[in-house]
Amino acid sequence: MPSAAAFSAATSLAADKASEIASLARRLPKAELHLHLDGSLSDAFCTERMPALGVVSPLVRHPRFATFSEWAVAAKSDPGLLSDDMMSCRHAAGNDKLNLFNWANQFLQTEADLEAATAELCSRLASDHAVVYCELRFCPTLHTLRGLSEASALEAVLRGFASVGLPGGVIVCALRTLAPEHWAAMAALAADSAAVGFDVAGFEPGFGLEPMREAISAVVASPGCGVTLHAAEWPGAATEGGGCETLANVEAASA
Repeated sequence: MPSAAAFSAATSLAADKASEIASLARRLPKAELHLHLDGSLSDAFCTERMPALGVVSPLVRHPRFATFSEWAVAAKSDPGLLSDDMMSCRHAAGNDKLNLFNWANQFLQTEADLEAATAELCSRLASDHAVVYCELRFCPTLHTLRGLSEASALEAVLRGFASVGLPGGVIVCALRTLAPEHWAAMAALAADSAAVGFDVAGFEPGFGLEPMREAISAVVASPGCGVTLHAAEWPGAATEGGGCETLANVEAASA
């Protein structure tokens, strides 16, 4: 059995090595290929906008958390940390479920806020995390709760992204749970704009890809715009039409 001194020395060495590895990881160039705008807001960005929206900070409601990140991680497993009176706007995601994305989206309902959030995020990625390429994804429909059009929401995010000069681009997401008109509108936005891609996202069980074939095909036919499909990520999705036909859909759309 090692002596106390040997154990202490080994522990210190391990801590130094862990710190060295963490420092190296921070400096290494990185690519973000699946980054949600509404899941990446800073504490400062949200806090600055809370008074105007009448939103009480979750850090005030739950003082045991020091940062929004700590609260958000806990809220994923404890929905009780999200309460109805924390929301200052209705939901557009096809349901009234309180979740972290819906909570964050109340701060992203104007062109100015969307542009500022995007620029601030891209700047943080480049300066603090050594990110050299980023594909930022969001669903424009979720940002129309105060009269903003989907096209204006997309243009605001594109402006914010371009203002920083970070290589990459913006991916337009369509939500499975919304109507076919939504899928077609998001596909058209992606294909006819400076977006780099179109993504099919959202709750999978019971919402297969087959009804979205036309929207997917329209984007695939558009030069310069890629397509990504979330599939079989949710429990039961592969057996309820969520992802089992993904390959067939992609093959059909690419034909």
